[in-house]
Amino acid sequence: MTPEEQQAYMNMQARLAQSESNTAKMSQAVTMFSGEESDNLIKWQLDIEKSLLRIERLLRKQIPKRDPKTQAIYYVDPLPENQLFNEYGVNEIMNLLSWYVNKEVILSVYQDEQIDLIMKQFGEEVIDFIYTNMENFGLDTEEKKRSYPIICMNIINIVDATYRKALDGTTLENLKTARVVNQTEPIGRQTMYPNISGGGKRFSILNPGTWKG
Repeated sequence: MTPEEQQAYMNMQARLAQSESNTAKMSQAVTMFSGEESDNLIKWQLDIEKSLLRIERLLRKQIPKRDPKTQAIYYVDPLPENQLFNEYGVNEIMNLLSWYVNKEVILSVYQDEQIDLIMKQFGEEVIDFIYTNMENFGLDTEEKKRSYPIICMNIINIVDATYRKALDGTTLENLKTARVVNQTEPIGRQTMYPNISGGGKRFSILNPGTWKG
């Protein structure tokens, strides 16, 4: 084997390894977005109920309990004197959040600067909204009022996380990708190489004589 043929062989080996690596990555992407895993990913990205439920439990100051038989976690309301917000306060805050935490927001396309502006406006709004309505919402003791900062922080963080899912249309693009990949055949690891030799000979990586026409 001449030096030129050795170099050509090494180059071909490198291209073959790169091709197999790319194919493996593509196959992994197909697996990630296919079947049940794809459905789970989509459901997770669009799931807002858990976030809203978490906020409502926080507002109600519900207490987590564990069933001794099933080990399942459930929540119970505290005693009336230990409740954080009253029913009116919970409903008003949840109504406000419904404008910001929803699937329409998640499937939108926002730039980073837009999200920063929205969150600045929302943060100021929710802080002022709860502060000016403390007594009406049930925050009528000094102990309850001490929870005000952490309540606002958690609400703002959850809304911010919702909008971040729409950063540059990330969630929307993921859904489009999952739909396209699910409609294609799985990509295997085998790679077919064209006949690049002359004289009707089939190309063989192990036979330098077939490298040239």
